[in-house]
Amino acid sequence: MQSEEFEGHGSTRVVPGVIRRIDQLGRVVVPVELRRALGLRQGDLVETRLENGRVVMVKVEPECAVCGGADDLIDMHEKHVCDGCIRLLIAKTEVRVPTAVE
Repeated sequence: MQSEEFEGHGSTRVVPGVIRRIDQLGRVVVPVELRRALGLRQGDLVETRLENGRVVMVKVEPECAVCGGADDLIDMHEKHVCDGCIRLLIAKTEVRVPTAVE
């Protein structure tokens, strides 16, 4: 096993390498040591890409699908929308009911 130094979740740490087998569907289990070091939890989003012949996985912080903000997010159909954008959408689409005709 090989140890690698990396920067993640607020500090530089050395985490021992772990060998994993790829299953028939192409999945690989991310070792608990790496999940803890990166602050990854079930349901988190990760970006996976190829860099110089290595697979790189980076945690993606959720952001509002409308404005890109990261505060007060609400999960809607696997997308995130912030409270401010929801309020703006409601205000723009609010149907005004006319008052009684005199």
